[in-house]
Amino acid sequence: MVKQLSRLKRLPTMMMKNKIYLILLFICTGCGFSSGLYKDILLAQDHIEEREFKKAVAIYKAILLKKPSLNIKMKVNDQLGEIYSLYLNDYNLSIEHFYNIVNDSNEPSWQVKS
Repeated sequence: MVKQLSRLKRLPTMMMKNKIYLILLFICTGCGFSSGLYKDILLAQDHIEEREFKKAVAIYKAILLKKPSLNIKMKVNDQLGEIYSLYLNDYNLSIEHFYNIVNDSNEPSWQVKS
């Protein structure tokens, strides 16, 4: 009887531990950054920080070939426009990527920025 009472007292603690483990498992495996697309974006950003702009461009172009969501497509085109204009001095390609944003977006904030 005493043994059963001690088990009942520990039950809420055990349940809480199980919930914590479940939450940690979800966080570690279920985050959006486990997606290959987001890993590619992070890798491209790392290349930009290392001033490896051509490698970043190649990754961003590969992302666009995967037909991402409109929001990601606009952000990638924005990054490509900035890289081409600021770092690679290819203004024609820069304008092309900014033009893609204007065509794809109905949001004035994106159109003004581009």
